[in-house]
Amino acid sequence: MSLFSFSMKRAGCASAMMFALMMAPCVAASAKSLKPDAAYAQYPRYEGTLGARHITLLLGKPERPSGDNDDPNARQGEYRFDDTGEVRQIAGVRDGNILEAEDTADGENIAGNWTGLFDADGRLQGARTNADGAGSQPFDLRVVAAGAPAPAPVHAPAHTHPVEGVSNLHTED
Repeated sequence: MSLFSFSMKRAGCASAMMFALMMAPCVAASAKSLKPDAAYAQYPRYEGTLGARHITLLLGKPERPSGDNDDPNARQGEYRFDDTGEVRQIAGVRDGNILEAEDTADGENIAGNWTGLFDADGRLQGARTNADGAGSQPFDLRVVAAGAPAPAPVHAPAHTHPVEGVSNLHTED
């Protein structure tokens, strides 16, 4: 089942047309690995887990020309498995604190369905189910920032040593 037909069945024709237009640039390279899309870099960044794997999700409201009647609840973006760098696109609808979305690994075929809840702090938790209904994985993501790069790990200099019980200070030895 294509993303377009799934969206049409689930969200109605107007939303399906918006979804198809939103995902159109990706469909041209069907059956190929997806690459990160710089257009999503402006979206809020979420980090956390999908099952046992760490992911980074960029998810936001698509920008549309003034006067466009697309669904104001539409969301789109991508997520990356931090261990392999594999990219998947995601698109769906946020209604209040509920997210319903689907993802694709090739830009054409739905790989999974997401159902989740945003809490007051922007944390997103729920489950992703494979498109065939077999297998479900929990996800737990926290918002980091809109368009901000993930923070680099902090490494202490080699010559760091505790000073009066405080270990984040160092002296020039």
